[in-house]
Amino acid sequence: MYKPGLPVVAFRFSDEFQKKYPDIQQKWVQTLLRAKGWISPNYNLPPNAEKIEVLRVVVRENMSEELIDLYLSDLLSVTEDLTKADSPARGLATLGRGKYNQSAELKAGSSGHEEGDAHKPTTYARQC
Repeated sequence: MYKPGLPVVAFRFSDEFQKKYPDIQQKWVQTLLRAKGWISPNYNLPPNAEKIEVLRVVVRENMSEELIDLYLSDLLSVTEDLTKADSPARGLATLGRGKYNQSAELKAGSSGHEEGDAHKPTTYARQC
C-alpha cells in the first residue's frame, strides 16, 4: 500500500554488530561514505530514544537500480573496512579523542553547529 511522504530510508548497526564491535562508531560510516561521494547523515533519534543513531538515505525518484547497488556496495565496503583492525579506516578512532575531536569533526565535513545551538555538532545535511 502506497503512503505518500518523504522517500527516506533509515537504518543502523544491528545490536549484534554493536556487541561484536563496541569500539566502532556508526558516525564513521557517514564520514567514509562522504569520502566516496555519498551523503548519508547519521542522526540521533528524538528525546526518549536519543541514544539510538540512524543513518539516513533520501531515495530520489530517478535513482536507478545500478546506483542503489553501488551505494550498497560502498556501504558494505566501508563497514567491513571498519571491522579490520589493520584498516586505515580504523584510524578514525583517533579522531574522536582528546583535543583533536572538534577540528577533526569539522575537517570530516560537519558544518560544526546548528543555528541557535552553539554546542550541538551536526552532520552534512540539516535535519528535516
